[in-house]
Amino acid sequence: MTTVDYAYDDKATRRRRQDAAWWVDGSGSAWVATVYDGDRHVHVRADGDMSLHLWDTRKDMLAGCDSDHHVRTANELIGAGIMTDGQLLKADDRMEWTHNAWFDLYDGETGEWLNDVQHTLDDAVNAAIAHLRETVTA
Repeated sequence: MTTVDYAYDDKATRRRRQDAAWWVDGSGSAWVATVYDGDRHVHVRADGDMSLHLWDTRKDMLAGCDSDHHVRTANELIGAGIMTDGQLLKADDRMEWTHNAWFDLYDGETGEWLNDVQHTLDDAVNAAIAHLRETVTA
């Protein structure tokens, strides 16, 4: 049986925060979840740095004003008033991304990087499940 432990237990929040940006803590590789299948497991991590400039208005951005927020972590994104994927998408026209994070998988026993980049949390968990199933039959 496959089970998943998440960094955040709130299922509703995980549904609204599928982007890797919500998991970035400034470390360069933040633990997001562990997928278990028996005694084997795969870690899902949010890898990479995040750096974006966010303006309160598109007008200020287009006018060349200094950004109102320089966001590097999920907490800073929330502090800037962006709380969900929908709000992140809606604010895209007043953001300038320099770096963005992604999800990647790591073998739970060896720590080996599995080089399986994913764009959403659900996709990353599903890729971890698939990896565990494939290694059993391989």
